[in-house]
Amino acid sequence: MAYDNNMRGVLFRNDRKRNDKDPEYTGNAEVDGVEYWLSAWVNEAKKGKNEGKKFFSISFKAKNEKRGSKSNGRRPMDDEDIPF
Repeated sequence: MAYDNNMRGVLFRNDRKRNDKDPEYTGNAEVDGVEYWLSAWVNEAKKGKNEGKKFFSISFKAKNEKRGSKSNGRRPMDDEDIPF
C-alpha cells in the first residue's frame, strides 16, 4: 500500500535566502490531491494580546502553476491579519 501524503506537508530552513523578502522556510504540501509549494516567514506580532509573540506567515502556490505567477495575488499575512 502506498503512503498517503494527503493533508501533509514539510518545511525546511531556506539556505538559499538572498534578501529579506525571501522566505525563511520553504517546502511542499499536498491538499486534496493537489501539490503545493510552501513559503514561510517568521514575524512578530506588533499589537494586541499577542504582541511580541512570533508566528509563521505562510503562502501556498500550486506546483502546476508557471514560475513567477502569483497564485491568488494575496500577500503573506502579517500580524494585523491574525484574528486573535
